[in-house]
Amino acid sequence: MATPPTGEVKRAAPLLSPARALDIACGTGRHAIWLYEHGWQVTAVDRDEEAIARIRGHYPGIDARVIDLERSPLPMPEAAYDLIVCWLYFQRDLYPAIRAGLRPGGIAALSALLQGRFAANPGELRTYFPGWTLLHEAETERTCELIVQRSATVESGKEVQNMARKQVSLNIKNPAVYQAAARLSKLQGPPLRSPF
Repeated sequence: MATPPTGEVKRAAPLLSPARALDIACGTGRHAIWLYEHGWQVTAVDRDEEAIARIRGHYPGIDARVIDLERSPLPMPEAAYDLIVCWLYFQRDLYPAIRAGLRPGGIAALSALLQGRFAANPGELRTYFPGWTLLHEAETERTCELIVQRSATVESGKEVQNMARKQVSLNIKNPAVYQAAARLSKLQGPPLRSPF
């Protein structure tokens, strides 16, 4: 793997137990490969046939698919994935599918360029995920990043706490919110810290 995965994806993935992940516009597969090597069941999609062939050849356990997202819709079963990565690729019509494709409690790790043909507007990524828990958001002159978590399912009027200590993943600079999260999930110990 020539290009290492981004630190943001490496910090977001451990907030969940390894399960099903989707890497959209995966390119050479830097995130897909890292996730696979860390126990995730990974589907990776990209339009680059050669890149997908290399992933298949070296990592047959990754479900690598050639899909041109500009010409074909992304097949996205509802609530099928625990983690969806779409890094440095921006296509507005993908975000409803990403929202629908994440399971309750799942995380979306997204990044886009702010310049060029496929440029997002500053702050635009966040608008596609209203009401989701913000874990990380950053913008530079050239790129934007967003990591959000879908709320957990509701059962009998109470939110199901399905996160272990390492999974309490709010990007809140207010320590009181961390303490409230710890009380909700009946965690003990020192104040929780954001992984970002």
